[in-house]
Amino acid sequence: ADIVGQKKPDGYISGLPGADIAENIFPVAGASMEPEVSNGAIIGVRQIDNWESLNTERIYMIITKEDRMIKRIEYDVENENILWCVSPNYPKFKIFKDDIIEIQRVCFVYNPK
Repeated sequence: ADIVGQKKPDGYISGLPGADIAENIFPVAGASMEPEVSNGAIIGVRQIDNWESLNTERIYMIITKEDRMIKRIEYDVENENILWCVSPNYPKFKIFKDDIIEIQRVCFVYNPK
């Protein structure tokens, strides 16, 4: 919550495609989204106004009460209170909408590899 609510930047990045529209920039730890988002990548994210109509083709940063993760989203066809987190390297898993604090759209990825 402290990171999401912080409005004062603590650094400067220039020359990365899409960085100009990013509202926040984060480092990535983990390989679940490789090869699109590598461990050690830097991502830029933007707040979205309505996360009830997410684009299943896009990548999102999902912040829950317990985790921060980078995933694609699938809707549950039987229960509207469930979203499925999808990544290429791990089985998909469900999260309940009530556990989500915020979802931000990934607008650029810089893979250092």
